[in-house]
Amino acid sequence: MEVNVYKNPTCFSRWSVRPRWMKHVLSEKTVDRFVKYGVNVFNIDPSLDKMDIANKAIEETYKFFESINIPMHLREVGIDESRIDEMAHHVAINEGLDEAWVPLQEKDISDIFRASL
Repeated sequence: MEVNVYKNPTCFSRWSVRPRWMKHVLSEKTVDRFVKYGVNVFNIDPSLDKMDIANKAIEETYKFFESINIPMHLREVGIDESRIDEMAHHVAINEGLDEAWVPLQEKDISDIFRASL
């Protein structure tokens, strides 16, 4: 049975990618939003270094998704390396991520997907 990589009925693939996307877009420019998220959602100590807070927030997000049994790897939902470039192209063409909060190009998307395998 072939997995439809564009209409995964469980939507788990989107959540398994989320922490990798967060890691990919984390920078000095974006860190404050991740700090706010980490402090407000996970009660991370606001006196810590901003990058430490951001990375801990990403780690806590991953752990939370795992705790509610969301598969955290694309392979777990039937998506393997052979579909990554095709999926990245589809997302780049159809999702308008070049104008997102942190713009993503096709290479960024494929890198995030590969990190999610």
